[in-house]
Amino acid sequence: MLSLLHKKAYQEFLTWLNRWQNLLANHDKVQEMTQQFPDLQQWFQQEIMTLTDEELDTTVVSLWRSLHTEIQREFRLLSTDMLFLASSRQASTTESRLKLIGDRITRLIAYCQKILSLAEENSK
Repeated sequence: MLSLLHKKAYQEFLTWLNRWQNLLANHDKVQEMTQQFPDLQQWFQQEIMTLTDEELDTTVVSLWRSLHTEIQREFRLLSTDMLFLASSRQASTTESRLKLIGDRITRLIAYCQKILSLAEENSK
């Protein structure tokens, strides 16, 4: 079972990601995304990266570690994509970066949902 701290952090991260997915749908909001990304990075470092498996039920530790590692990896790649997006000058480059960012956000949402489902499965 997930601790309340874990559940709250991943739920808030999922909210961030859903908001970002909505911003991606509106290309006029790309500048807003690049301006807000440092806030998301800082939040991610403080809230997600600091989570450990100490308070977790032993039945979910292995899967949580695996998913948590994938979230960290995907977020690092998202950070790189955001840097490239900010420096892109051609519309085609911007579009391809936005597609990559959208795909990463979709994967991050799926990972968060899977982690949050651990809380649901184990509370039954």
